[in-house]
Amino acid sequence: MLLNNYTPAHAGKLEKLAVPDLTEPFLIKILWIQLLSYEKGRKKIGRKRHEHSFFEVHFVLSGNIEYSTDKDTYTVCEGMGFISAPEIPHTITDISENLIKLSLTFQPENDSFLYRELSRLRAFSFEITPRMLSCFEDIIDETDKKSVFSMPIIKSRIFDLICSLSRVANIREEQADIAVNTENMRISKIKQYIRDNKGTFFTCTEIANHFHFNPKYLNRIFKEETGSTLLEYIHREKIRNAEELLRSENVPLERISKQLGFANEYYFNSFFRRCTGMTPGLYRKLSENNQEII
Repeated sequence: MLLNNYTPAHAGKLEKLAVPDLTEPFLIKILWIQLLSYEKGRKKIGRKRHEHSFFEVHFVLSGNIEYSTDKDTYTVCEGMGFISAPEIPHTITDISENLIKLSLTFQPENDSFLYRELSRLRAFSFEITPRMLSCFEDIIDETDKKSVFSMPIIKSRIFDLICSLSRVANIREEQADIAVNTENMRISKIKQYIRDNKGTFFTCTEIANHFHFNPKYLNRIFKEETGSTLLEYIHREKIRNAEELLRSENVPLERISKQLGFANEYYFNSFFRRCTGMTPGLYRKLSENNQEII
């Protein structure tokens, strides 16, 4: 038995599990996921050849089972799986004693590469990977927990299973548009770092050193990405924080200057007046009187 946490009760829980559609990176309808077991001595099941409008995957956790399509026969032992594509006639011709298998049926959008490539392969058997086993364990664990996070986790693990199937099948994956503007991402981190450390008055050189940039290069790409220099951004954030404190907190200017990283109240007053054209005291007075601040 491949699963450590399997009990017969899990079969009933999964039978009732309704999994919402997966929507990223394309729509995949999950029709059902089941744990099925067959009693000792039940060797033949006598089902007629049939086909489906969806993909059907069987993961054999214990025992073995034999599938037959219109072209081939597959003996799927413990630790293996079998998948059949839509409209591929198949039947189960033989099962072993004490067979336990997990079955998953899903239906991707017909125009998706996943549908196209898996359909091209018709039917095949494969070895269950450690990643697949981890997904099985998580799905069973979450059906026991029934927490608010359980269904998102189950959906994620089912998607992992489907991705793993595409990998073991060696299907050609279409390249997604996941290009990342690296410089833009690094600039975003710098801006967040400045916002998170409002009590420190950084110089451009200190920021550049922290993020392992040449200061001149950082200033150039920052201007290209944001339209303002790094120093302008630092000053703008400092003024925004100062205005917020002046409006919302009735605290002495000396304390505000220390909170914002200024050496003393004099430097805070001088900086604020240079950037806004008014003193902090006047700004506070105008804001308290709800007068328009230009």
